[in-house]
Amino acid sequence: MADIPVGVSDCPRERATTPARVCPRAPSSCPTTPAPPAGHGPHLHFVVVHALAAESIGVPAEATPAFLGFNIAGHILARAVLTATAEIPAA
Repeated sequence: MADIPVGVSDCPRERATTPARVCPRAPSSCPTTPAPPAGHGPHLHFVVVHALAAESIGVPAEATPAFLGFNIAGHILARAVLTATAEIPAA
């Protein structure tokens, strides 16, 4: 996701599964659930947020994550990384 307005400070639960309603851009490959398949072992999940020195970086909605990352690199003021694990034991 990119170009999230500075005033956005939360994601109401009813919007959590549809990022496009909260943010102007949303990844099309976003999984519907953070849980891995049963018995697959623990999975790491990362949520990374960057504060940029620009209101908009002008990257098209169809841009790849690599293209987005390249274009924000020179504008990063701060970065936060949240890491979580999820696992569903085998039945």
